[in-house]
Amino acid sequence: MSRDDHLQLYLEKLMKPKDVLYDIEKTVKDELKYDLTIPDADARLMKLFMDFNEISRKYALGEVFRDEPDQKLKSKLIVETLRPESVRTMAETALKYKHREARKDTRELFDVLLRIVSNQDEIHRATRPKAEKMRGGSTEAKKPNAGENQKPKARPDTPPNGCLKCKGSHWLAKCPKNRRRRNKKS
Repeated sequence: MSRDDHLQLYLEKLMKPKDVLYDIEKTVKDELKYDLTIPDADARLMKLFMDFNEISRKYALGEVFRDEPDQKLKSKLIVETLRPESVRTMAETALKYKHREARKDTRELFDVLLRIVSNQDEIHRATRPKAEKMRGGSTEAKKPNAGENQKPKARPDTPPNGCLKCKGSHWLAKCPKNRRRRNKKS
């Protein structure tokens, strides 16, 4: 954040009345985004937490998330931002049943989410087609019926331009003038 941005935030805080209450959940949901374009799971998650802290500073929510119940709200808001939905579901389940204390401690929350996101990242990499890995590209959605579930076309009885050897109405493999075919018979 540049010096001008800090100055602008400071001036905004001075000009706003102290009693302004934000709809915290709506504000965070609208502004906090999980950036899936970042390839590294650790960096992606770190950016999510940094963005959350930036939103907290921007709207002066630092005091809100200091108490335990509000810390749980912070955890909930961060987890709701996770993508894809399978990662979010795993995180919600882990925090609900296995890592309850992580909802109250930001560092522990980060560690739990990092394990989940990293595991999902490894699974995603392992299941990508090998050709895509070699090209360094991303997997693209396949068009339906693009080669899949289609039977190979049957070869016609006669070649379109006739036999390659004698131009007859048969394939080269059945040509009576083909030496290889005659040699195989004898």
